[in-house]
Amino acid sequence: MMCLLLLIVMLLSGCAKTVTETKVQYIRPEFPKSLLDPCDPAPVNSISTNGDLLMSYISLQTLYAICSLKVSSISGILQSYDSAYGLDIKIEDHTDVKID
Repeated sequence: MMCLLLLIVMLLSGCAKTVTETKVQYIRPEFPKSLLDPCDPAPVNSISTNGDLLMSYISLQTLYAICSLKVSSISGILQSYDSAYGLDIKIEDHTDVKID
């Protein structure tokens, strides 16, 4: 009798359904605050001499270099994040910038 009761309990436990829940957790990559600041606007100088033109050009190139470093730093952080978590996300390179 005891064996029959044990057999019934074992058979009933085999009918139980197992539910597996998968939870997706999004981990947002952290960026230094200085990288998230917007790029400085291009200076608007009155150019009256070749020296003014040269200084304006140098200033514009410096601002572009700083902004470009910010963008490449963010890109590097995202790529290291993707490789650390085994993600296969490609970051497209947009070098064709048009200046109006």
